[in-house]
Amino acid sequence: MLPQPSADRKNINRLKKIAVTASVSVSTGLALIKLTASLYTGSLAVLSSMVDSLSDIFSSLISFIAVKFSSQPASVEHRYGFGKAEALSALVQSAFIAGSGVFVVYEGVSRFISPRPVGDTGVGILVMAASTVITLGLIAFQKYVVKKTASLAVAADSAHYLVDIATNLSIMISLIVVRLFEIYWFDTLAALFVSFYLLINACKIAREAIALLMDKELPEEVRQDIFNLVNNCGFCRGIQAASPVDSYAAPEPSPEPGYTDEVVMASGSFTQGSTIELSCDGPLREPYTCYLQGGLNFAASRAGVLLAVQNAYFKD
Repeated sequence: MLPQPSADRKNINRLKKIAVTASVSVSTGLALIKLTASLYTGSLAVLSSMVDSLSDIFSSLISFIAVKFSSQPASVEHRYGFGKAEALSALVQSAFIAGSGVFVVYEGVSRFISPRPVGDTGVGILVMAASTVITLGLIAFQKYVVKKTASLAVAADSAHYLVDIATNLSIMISLIVVRLFEIYWFDTLAALFVSFYLLINACKIAREAIALLMDKELPEEVRQDIFNLVNNCGFCRGIQAASPVDSYAAPEPSPEPGYTDEVVMASGSFTQGSTIELSCDGPLREPYTCYLQGGLNFAASRAGVLLAVQNAYFKD
């Protein structure tokens, strides 16, 4: 029988579902507001922001489905769970975001060829300011969720909204320039700026998603930490195997009074709790050092150390 999700796991899944629900709600509301503003003003920059919000809706819906799917416990057919569904959703999001960027580029080039005047820019400025404030609130909540859950889908969603802040501000500036100086091509220039941000963001999300789906090698510093951790436990087990008492035992990391981190300890002493006879311990934190102490005589200590080194570094 497969283990059931723990209380912590359930809380993580709940946070992720709340985050994507909030994202869908916010992006839907912003898209409707921006659509109204773009039709009223005729601004391509506001239209590009509306297209961006539509891509947000699509991305958020994909994230919602992925989070719901990836939250399922492991099954007989999928013993490692469904966590990669989030990476797959991020890849789909990147494709949609890239498509949105290409659409805006096409519209921008068309308007450079055939310029069009922009209407009441005051409405556009007000809408973009309100969108920026709402988006900042959503990003703050998403960052909190990512910190608690390490969700790739929510992180991808948050990265897109982070770009929205920059694009919203650039659109506001362009509308102010158009309002003050009647330089209408500046509106088109801001739209192109938005599209390039969309394309760059799409490439970044796709690269991270593909790396996870293809099981890309971990960075060297992470691999070294894992290597040291495994060897730390292996060294202690070698010392335990050389002990005169309980040599069959296999030390495992566990919480210990007086330590802030879990500790792996080895001691097979005739006197319980004694460290005069050969023993070692190591806290599970960088630099993953084992502290060896004791030893009744040189021969016993040498045998214990040799067995520990063999167990840690020459397992084969």
